[in-house]
Amino acid sequence: MDKLARRIHAATVTVVAAALLIGVTAGLNAENLMVYIEARDPNQLERLDDDEKQLKVDYFLSAIEAGIMDAFFEADYVVFNAGPVSGADEIGRRSEAHVLTVAQEGGADLLIRLAVRFDTDGNGAPEPGLGELAVYQVDGAEEILSHRVRLAELVDGELELSGEVGFKIGTAIAQRVLENS
Repeated sequence: MDKLARRIHAATVTVVAAALLIGVTAGLNAENLMVYIEARDPNQLERLDDDEKQLKVDYFLSAIEAGIMDAFFEADYVVFNAGPVSGADEIGRRSEAHVLTVAQEGGADLLIRLAVRFDTDGNGAPEPGLGELAVYQVDGAEEILSHRVRLAELVDGELELSGEVGFKIGTAIAQRVLENS
């Protein structure tokens, strides 16, 4: 096969594979869901005195995100996260409209946005407190669920900045959303 024939063959295989993938996923009737997690309470997080504490916060938030995504994936949703979203204000938060635009551009039908408020314990270590959850129907930018919860309630008071606890919190949040949808 010459170079041109190989390129045509490769392009044909790619088009056929894409058509099959689109056909298979279209038959699933799965909703596309974007998950966006952010830390709130800049007064506490700005005072973190070392990178290790910030890494623990980031890891904890990633574990919550993973728990949410895993539970929705198991419930037959096509799930993706926002990743780094540009457009942060001076304290790292993104506007509701901006996050909805990112979700729409990514093809999401639903958006789960969770803001985790942090306090600090007596030693200055970050301590997760309140979770502010909002679920949006992306088309129309309609908030369909809003809920506040003390994160410790989701894990029977076992609140620490660990991946395991974060994952449990994410799974519990996803279950609440699924029960209310």
